Amino acid sequence: MLSVPFPAHTITSRLKIARPLHALRTAVADRQMRRHQLDSLLARRAPEAMPQDPADLMFLYWAITKRGPERCIEFGSGQSTLFIAEALHARGHGHLWSLDADADWLAHTEQMLPDYLRTLVTFVHSPVRVHRIFGPQHMNTRYCRKADGTSC
Repeated sequence: MLSVPFPAHTITSRLKIARPLHALRTAVADRQMRRHQLDSLLARRAPEAMPQDPADLMFLYWAITKRGPERCIEFGSGQSTLFIAEALHARGHGHLWSLDADADWLAHTEQMLPDYLRTLVTFVHSPVRVHRIFGPQHMNTRYCRKADGTSC
């Protein structure tokens, strides 16, 4: 058994096999997406949005379908929101709260979401406030929302 004191991706980088492994991982994820008909979710991506790694999206999907959480919280919405919601739908239960500081992007993600997944997701606009504490700037995001949508 190999004991690894640092992340495995560090080993692949040092052995110069990171790129081939990533290409293989992406190819396998693409094939899994087509087989499970999840590639249609990627087609909903906005042209200006950066494409997300298919292997990461499939990891999210499999982690949720296998572990079966009742509640998921996501900080930052987008393609991952679609895959998490689809995984919850595949499980037949659960709910996702997707928080984002950008109201326009949050609205865009909500439009990308297929109708049959809308009941599984609650979108929360959580603006970022920048303030100074002892000199340097810090970002403080308030995530608390009451049922009526107002801040706590």
